[in-house]
Amino acid sequence: MKSYLSLREAAEKWGVSERRINQYCAQGRIPGAERVGKAWAIPADAQKPVDPRRTWQQGRNAPAKPVSSGLLDQTNLMPLMNTAFASGKCRETVEAISPGPRRDIAAAEYYYFSGHPEEAAREAEAYLTSPDMGARLSACLIYAYANLSLKHIQRAEFVLGELNASLASAGEQVPQFQAAAAFVTFAGTVLLHLPLPEKMPDAESFLPLLPPGLRAFALYVQAHYLYVKKEYAHSAGIVEATLAMGAAAYPISAIYLHLVAVMDYMSMKQTDRAKAHLLTAWEIARPDDLTTTEFVIAMLAARDWTTQEIAEHLKISANTVKTHIFVAMRKLNVKNRKDLKQYMLL
Repeated sequence: MKSYLSLREAAEKWGVSERRINQYCAQGRIPGAERVGKAWAIPADAQKPVDPRRTWQQGRNAPAKPVSSGLLDQTNLMPLMNTAFASGKCRETVEAISPGPRRDIAAAEYYYFSGHPEEAAREAEAYLTSPDMGARLSACLIYAYANLSLKHIQRAEFVLGELNASLASAGEQVPQFQAAAAFVTFAGTVLLHLPLPEKMPDAESFLPLLPPGLRAFALYVQAHYLYVKKEYAHSAGIVEATLAMGAAAYPISAIYLHLVAVMDYMSMKQTDRAKAHLLTAWEIARPDDLTTTEFVIAMLAARDWTTQEIAEHLKISANTVKTHIFVAMRKLNVKNRKDLKQYMLL
C-alpha cells in the first residue's frame, strides 16, 4: 500500500513551511498529492519541487527560454488589480478569496502595492514556474518589481527576460494568451523605462481582450509612456477617458491613473486639475496604507511644498508628513528633499 506524508511531515522532510507545501500541492507541483478534506496527502517518495531561484541562478548567463503554453486562467492574472472593491477594503478583499493561486497572487500584489517588497517576492516566487500561465505571468511581473525595490537587479533582469520570452512565444498561442503576455511585458518594460521588445504588439490589438481592471491599468501604462515622451495633453486625455469609462471602480488602477494625471497637469501648469487628481488618489490610497501615500507626499515635497502646506492640503498632521518623507528618503537613499526630484518624474 502506498504511504503518504502529512503537510507537517513533508514540511519537516524538505525544510520548508507547511504553507509552502500547501502552495506546492495547490499548484500541482507535487505529482500524486491528493486532497483529503482541507488537508493534503503527499506521496512519501515525492521529490521536493525545484526552487525557482535555482532556475534563476542556473540561467542568469544563458538566454531566456520561451515558456510553454500551459493553461491560461485570466482569473489568476493580477487578480487584485482586476477586482473592484471599496476604498479601505483591499486587505479584506484578498482575505475573502478562497485559498489557492488566485489568493496567493492577490496577496503578492497587496504586499507590493503596500510597500512590502520582501513579502511580495516571497509570495510570487512560488509561482514563477507555475503551469497556470496567468499565475506565472503575474508572479514574474511582481517578482521583478519587488526585486528591483530590494536592489536585486540581476534577479529582476532575468525575470524580465522570461517575460520577453513569453511574449515571443505568444504568437503561436490563443489570443487571450497573447493579450496577457503583451499586457505583462508592456507594464514591465514601460514602467521600468526599458526599450519595448521588438515583437511588442500595438496596445490597441490586445486592450480589447483584457478584463476591465487590467485594461484600465494597461491604459495607465500607455498614459505613463506618453508622459515620459512629454506628450502631456495626450496622456491626460487617455486618463480622463479611462476614468470616465469606469476605471474608478478598480482602486489599484485608478490610483495610478490619477497620479499620472497629476504629473500631466502639473507639467501643463494646470494646478487646480492636478490638485483634484492628487486628492482623489490620496483618498483612495490612504485607507489601505498603499505606498501611493508616500509617493504623493514625496512628490509635493520635491516640488518645494513645506511640511505645513502638505499637512494642511492633505488634512493630516505635520508629524505624519515628516514620517512619510523620512521613509521615502530612506527607501530612495537620499539625504535631502531636493534629491527626491530625480525619482518623482517631475
